[in-house]
Amino acid sequence: MSIIRIFPKKDTTIYTEYPKLNSGIDAILDLSKNESLTNASYSAASRILVEFDQNEILAFVSDFVNGQNISSSLGLYLANASDIPVDYTLEVFPLSESWDMG
Repeated sequence: MSIIRIFPKKDTTIYTEYPKLNSGIDAILDLSKNESLTNASYSAASRILVEFDQNEILAFVSDFVNGQNISSSLGLYLANASDIPVDYTLEVFPLSESWDMG
């Protein structure tokens, strides 16, 4: 079994509460839903955007897979947290527009 790591080409955090803020230059991605900052009708959510080089992924698939079964995972690591719920859902969606870091 081989482990191949493909690192993002770029990443950023965007915030619901601050629509013009893009912290792509920051070393940490901030994924949160902080309802304590707002009233019940609005949540101060952040979202992370991550872009991988599709050519690098396609090269991996054509060079190494050759009909074999493969699995993949996205590793996100905790830097600082409090009041973490036991269960949570992470949703992943493609983007329809290009974006820049920072």
